[in-house]
Formats: sequence, structure tokens, C-alpha cells
Amino acid sequence: MKKFIQKCIIFLIIIFFIYISIFLFGQMLAPQYDESYSAALLDKYERLMITKSPKVILIAGSNYAFGINSEELGNKIGMPVVNLGLYAGLGIEFNLRLAENNIQSGDIIVFGFEYPLYGSYGKDKLSADTVWTSIENHKYLYSCIPSNQYFHLLISYPKYFMNKIERIIFPTVEVDNVYLRKYVNEYGDVFYPRNENVYADSFSEVIIDESLVNAGLIKRFTEFKKMANDKGANVVISFPSLDKTYVHSSTEEKAAFVQKLEKETDIKIISEIDNYLYPTEYFYNSNYHLNDYGVNIRTEQLSEDISEYIRKSRN
Repeated sequence: MKKFIQKCIIFLIIIFFIYISIFLFGQMLAPQYDESYSAALLDKYERLMITKSPKVILIAGSNYAFGINSEELGNKIGMPVVNLGLYAGLGIEFNLRLAENNIQSGDIIVFGFEYPLYGSYGKDKLSADTVWTSIENHKYLYSCIPSNQYFHLLISYPKYFMNKIERIIFPTVEVDNVYLRKYVNEYGDVFYPRNENVYADSFSEVIIDESLVNAGLIKRFTEFKKMANDKGANVVISFPSLDKTYVHSSTEEKAAFVQKLEKETDIKIISEIDNYLYPTEYFYNSNYHLNDYGVNIRTEQLSEDISEYIRKSRN
């Protein structure tokens, strides 16, 4: 039995070193996804770092990337906007760590996370494909990865590694579509023409109730708010754009979510959920992604919410 255990330990050590070797070798190879939508993370990070304060930092998944005209929003509220929204698959924690790289006095951080991200905080694994194709060899972004995701991402690395090798041997020409880096502008918004709804599938029902607000989320939001406040910045919560067809929660359930979220985190909620629930014709290819018309409506709404918050905070 003792010899069997020893062999198992040796086997696990060998496997571990194989994974580490693959990782180190993969990081020596040139990035292969720098034209993809995922690589827009690099541009978003750069804008975060170079934009002078006071600024507005939008933090969420792709509902912000496909749902805001940041230039117009900035003009309306009189502050430059940094749109960090990219993928819900990066999770809340990754996005909070990303924003923490440059929060300064006078900044306003606006959360707009997709509803499933609230309930899954601290429970779900990050999308490994999304993480690796986004950060690739850019070590300065490794600090955004939560420590509890290290093992999952390491064992997922060989798949990314093999795809990277394949792209080196057989260079890939990206097919022109909305998910390309070139269609994300300097503010972090997707500007690919989206004139109509092109849903290819139906979507799951979205539940909005107080069960989404878990203890881990409360703790992390509270810590983030304290960090931002200590730097002279403020954190507020808005809501994602969402096709109301897929929301079956009652008015009471939505109110309970809002009440618990604001009370437990002590973060000001500046928006009404229903103001961001839109008809299907406002959306593009997802129940969270707006088309051009929807973007204009949502940008106007968010500018009103932020402007009202600024006005009240100054009184």
C-alpha cells in the first residue's frame, strides 16, 4: 500500500511538471489571438491606465461592451468614460481586480453586472478559453486572476496551447464579424453596425431575486467599496440591459433583490431595474447585447442616472 501511494505521488508530480512545462513553453510563443475580440481587453486596460481622473469606470460583462456609447455618455455627464465590459465569462472578481489598477480620487465606478454573475460569485469556474485568449502572454494581467481559479486555468491550459500551436502552423485569417478587436473603439465599445435583431436561439429565463446576493458577494463588494472610498472614489450600482421577454420575476422579487443588495453592501443603487428591461427589437444577437437603437436608449438612461447621482452627491 505504501509503495502504491508513493507511485501515485510520483505520478502526480510528473503530471504537474508536464503542465508547468507546457505553460512555460506556451508563454514563450507569440500571442495568436491579438486580432480577436478577446484581445480588446488589452486596449481597455490601456485606456484605464491613461485616462485622467475624475473618470467614470464601467464594470460588467459584454452587456456594457454591446450596450453603451461611452463617448456620448462622457459628453453628457462631463467626465471621460472607461468601458471595461468584455465578457461575462471573466467573472466579477477578474473585472474588479482589473479596475483596481487605476482608481483615483473623483472617479465613479459603475457596476452593471449581468444577473447570473451575482448568484454565481465565488462558485463558478472562469471560462478558461476566454481568460487565456484575453490575457495570453501579457503577464501584467495575471494579477486579475483570482487565486481560487489557478488550478482550473492551469489544467485547461493545454487546450489553449494546442490551439496556439495550430494557429502558428496554420495561420488563421479571422472572418469579418462583430467579435473582432478592430470593432471595439478607443472607449471600449463595440461599434460594429447592429441595425436589427438577429437572434439565432432562444435564451434561458433570468431570475432576479434576493437569492442572487450571497455572502461572498456582499463581502467582496464591501471591500471594493472601502478601497475605492479610501482613494476618494465612489462606487454605484446600475443594471444590465436585458430582454424583458426572458424575465419572469415579479415586481416584489426584483424589489427584494435591490433592497438586499443595497442594504448589505452599502453601495448606492442609482438605477431602476425596469428602466433597463427592453423589448426584443432593441437587441442584437443576445438577450444582453443591444443593437444600435437600443444603445442610444440605454446610453441616455444611464447618463440620466449618473447625472442625477452626481447632482445629489454635490448637494
